[in-house]
Amino acid sequence: MSQRLFYVLAAIAVGLTVATVLVYQNTRSKEHASSFGGKDDPVLDAKVRRLLFYDWEANVIGPDGRPAPRDPKVTGGPDAGRAGSLSLYDAVVLASRRPARAEPDNSRAGSVFFAVDPKARRVIGNAAATRAEAAAAAPGARIYEIHPDTTIVGTEGTADRAYVLKDDVAITGEEIRSAREGTEQKTGRPVTLFDFSPTGLREFRDLTKTLAQRGSQLGLDAGAANPAQFSQHFAVVYDGRLVTVPPVDYAQNPDGIDASAGTQLTRQLP
Repeated sequence: MSQRLFYVLAAIAVGLTVATVLVYQNTRSKEHASSFGGKDDPVLDAKVRRLLFYDWEANVIGPDGRPAPRDPKVTGGPDAGRAGSLSLYDAVVLASRRPARAEPDNSRAGSVFFAVDPKARRVIGNAAATRAEAAAAAPGARIYEIHPDTTIVGTEGTADRAYVLKDDVAITGEEIRSAREGTEQKTGRPVTLFDFSPTGLREFRDLTKTLAQRGSQLGLDAGAANPAQFSQHFAVVYDGRLVTVPPVDYAQNPDGIDASAGTQLTRQLP
């Protein structure tokens, strides 16, 4: 089995007993059809088009309201996506302090609003599209506004932990094609298979190259050669919740990752 046909990118447990893994391989080859079969699925296709990819370290917001790419207490370091999360209440308060900034790569153009109980340090309900809607759902609650260019993403497996991100999306699900479900025969687990569009392939290569170069520089600056310690991450977000935060090994992928052979997400989207 060639490296091109089967390349395991990452395995990070995010509140699950079974880790989420991104795998790149030729899912259409006869050699692998029995292990990674699948058929086109319009419902799944609509779901994967809601996926968002972020440069993790460049966008995670620290306590001062700005990204802190070199602070492992904020990014989680090697445990990105698991360490450094905030309570949902603290995430809403922190996010509300960031100014509005409309940018082409934002995931949304307008604000969202949260109702909170400051005494109980509790968020009431979900994000609302308007202040009036949030207030109507929780009379007497304090309303916080989250401006464009800031987003809150929940951790996988919990309802009350989250991260605040600068909302600079690197790749949207609109660059995903041919989503389909399959089964990994070795484990029997359901998998989600998809391809990137030509634009998505270029964007993914550019994103992972940026991460590889930054991780390599961090390793050089520290005088260390352990990619596991300094590798940078990208985040995959689905409907406001983390799916996975895989590292890019800069020693193996100094020029980024070519995903033209296909992509597999070893979990099903809800």
